[in-house]
Amino acid sequence: VDQAANRVLRFDNATTKANGANADGVLGQPDFTSSVWNYGVGGNTPSSQGLYAPTSVALDGLGNLYVLDQTNQRVLRFNSAASKANGAAADAVFGRPDFTSSNFGTTQSTFFSPAGVAVDPSGNLYVADGSNHRVLRFNNAATKSNGANADGVLGQADYVTSTKGTAANKLDNPTSLAVDKNGNLYVGQRGNCRISIFLNAAAKANGASADIV
Repeated sequence: VDQAANRVLRFDNATTKANGANADGVLGQPDFTSSVWNYGVGGNTPSSQGLYAPTSVALDGLGNLYVLDQTNQRVLRFNSAASKANGAAADAVFGRPDFTSSNFGTTQSTFFSPAGVAVDPSGNLYVADGSNHRVLRFNNAATKSNGANADGVLGQADYVTSTKGTAANKLDNPTSLAVDKNGNLYVGQRGNCRISIFLNAAAKANGASADIV
């Protein structure tokens, strides 16, 4: 993620690259020398091709790339990302009903200052929804259409509250996520200065407590 340049760079066969090697592909920009925000439309309007200060990426087992496009309050999905041409359009958007909307919210299908993404071995997408103090889960994310509702929430009891806290079932400004091979979710919380671990996270009920801190 090249945040200030509003792009994601791809390095093919990265372990074989020499120091300072050129990237092989770029998303969010039409070429390697552009850095305009919201490329594809310009001005204040997001597009299916552009990014605006992306902060995090995750890759599923099918090679689909999820890019957290923070300032646009959304996550973009690029199917079979390694085969995409430079500046290719995204295939789906989470957090917005379409590619040109940019509003924020506290609902089952919107974000407020999202900060991190992760994908578990089953293809479930997790989004750290920072200012809503929650993590949203989208089951089988590769099959979701634009603006899909989340299938689960952690840190809040429902999809319309956004109170922070220090209890085991609360979060405070989650900013980073990771999922291990067993489906355990690790949530880094900037506000609480801690990492909460939710075991077998995909099976958790809404508002469930973390198992470890």
